[in-house]
Amino acid sequence: MATIHIAIEGNIAAGKTTLAHLIAPYWKNSILALEPFDKNPFLEQFYNDPNKYALALELSFLALRYEQLSRLLQPSLFEQVIISDHSLFRSWVFAGVTLPEAEFTLFERLYYIMNKSLKKPDVIVKITAPVERYLHQIKHRNRTFETGISIDYLHQIEDRYKEIMKQLANLMPVIDFQIGWVDLIEKPIIINELTKIIKQVLESGKQGLIPIMAEEHGRLLKKM
Repeated sequence: MATIHIAIEGNIAAGKTTLAHLIAPYWKNSILALEPFDKNPFLEQFYNDPNKYALALELSFLALRYEQLSRLLQPSLFEQVIISDHSLFRSWVFAGVTLPEAEFTLFERLYYIMNKSLKKPDVIVKITAPVERYLHQIKHRNRTFETGISIDYLHQIEDRYKEIMKQLANLMPVIDFQIGWVDLIEKPIIINELTKIIKQVLESGKQGLIPIMAEEHGRLLKKM
């Protein structure tokens, strides 16, 4: 039977895990695949000394994501929907910012080998919001190792995401979910409309970039 993969992507503290939890109940056979970031031993060390630990961090995340997703995306006897708050592409995005050219070349060789053997997402939902919102959420969730994250770093990640999502839209459907400052937990009507769009996209199977915008009063607009 088919295994459908819906991947939620976005910057640090964009709300990927929250969105995965919010949309999961709309599929009765859904399985949440949440990133085990706490299992990466280099994460805190990276924020203390990025130059020293960037390669170890990115290779470790690449391995963790590949191991988890390759296990979950195996053919199943039953139809199932995997909803993940990450994809292997996330590693490609971040490594392009954190690694110097020589190390990124090495990383990219390994990434391409692993990515080739992994089932691609059937749709990506990329959360887009003001970078200031990400920084506000980082401060709000108060993870000690994230306190040094700068707005410039978040801008670099966001710019890299825009570049990569445009490339991926030539291969698969990419929904650019522009949430502004909207609190999605307080707007179930938006989540309901978003899941309808995701199901329509899955049914059509058409690749391309699909921008949609959440409005404060609860509407979801599909932008042409």
